[in-house]
Amino acid sequence: MAMINNVNHKNMIVMWNFLKGYAEENGLKEEDINIFEMLKLPFPEKYQKALSYYTNSTQWSPLETYVQCYLKTKEVTRDPNTFRNCGRSAVKYKSIDNWRQIAHSFSGPMAAINFLPRVIPDWNDTKIFEIVSPPILM
Repeated sequence: MAMINNVNHKNMIVMWNFLKGYAEENGLKEEDINIFEMLKLPFPEKYQKALSYYTNSTQWSPLETYVQCYLKTKEVTRDPNTFRNCGRSAVKYKSIDNWRQIAHSFSGPMAAINFLPRVIPDWNDTKIFEIVSPPILM
């Protein structure tokens, strides 16, 4: 079975907020930090630009795209600890709510049921589940 490795764009939002903070602190413009355009990443036609798509928290992208974005962020900021500093910057750049949403989305049974089809495409094959009926009082 092939494993599907997708990353929710909430992670991209945290990274984008880190980049915007970096740009503000260094007098740069959006085009100087827009890694999505720099990488010429594809996006659906219903979005006007890559930035709109990659900062939409309801979307998902392959892990490879996520890694490309972090490597480009590391290159743009010249920060050897980009991944760690993006996480640390979540409070500073008001991305903390995204981290809470990420944590919440991976906690609890409903989250697992919603996430299973992304990880195991044939997860609903009931042969792997044992169905137990509750006792009935007579």
